[in-house]
Amino acid sequence: MLIGVGGVALTLKRGKAAFDPKSISGLLAWISADSGIKDSGGNIITVDNTTVYTATDRSTNSKNLVNSGGTGPKWRSAANGVNGLPALQFNGTTEFLNFATNVTPLANFTYFMVAKPTRTGTYGFENRAQGLIVGGTGLSIGMVTTNTYVVCRNAAGTVLDFFGNATMTNQSIVTVTVGTGGGKLRVNKTQVASNASATTFGLGSAATEYVGRDPGTYFQGMICEILIYNSILSTDNVSLVENYLGTKWNT
Repeated sequence: MLIGVGGVALTLKRGKAAFDPKSISGLLAWISADSGIKDSGGNIITVDNTTVYTATDRSTNSKNLVNSGGTGPKWRSAANGVNGLPALQFNGTTEFLNFATNVTPLANFTYFMVAKPTRTGTYGFENRAQGLIVGGTGLSIGMVTTNTYVVCRNAAGTVLDFFGNATMTNQSIVTVTVGTGGGKLRVNKTQVASNASATTFGLGSAATEYVGRDPGTYFQGMICEILIYNSILSTDNVSLVENYLGTKWNT
């Protein structure tokens, strides 16, 4: 919502500098719309506007996103995606995916997402949620065209939210950290909000980690890539990841 060592370099389009997110230690999950997106039969999708059933985790942890409780988003081909690359398109009313098992730690994590919203309105949609089903605890990252926000509630339900104004009419990088030093929100490489008390969040026993909903509010637009790390990454490593995402998705 980071300096790399080792790993196999990715070759980015148009001859841009190569970077592999796995070169930074602690990568928990890596979902990218241009790789490993599968249909109901477990086949890699190649036909535009096909419903997604699995988004394969590109880390080594097999933390796939799955369509297990509702309608999945549509896979949009490079011609209809973002910056000449495929993207996952959510309709804002019924479509979402969820991690088969929750990924994001309750504290000390860095969460990156590239998304392109297409609907405006106060809290009109949310990109990712964990918790918020039981007792008002958990964490959600949401976006509207004039407001980006993190809803953060600890195990006692205490409100630790942080909000920032940032125009989101195009694809944008959202970076969120929660842990030592509080919660911080960056949009397109600039910090826009923080809450020094948001050092952890709570999670109900029935919580599910979603992409595309929170649980009753849905995202409308395209989600391009998600990276989750198990620590608050260094400034240098945050820049490495954000520059990689910015180059790839033209943010």
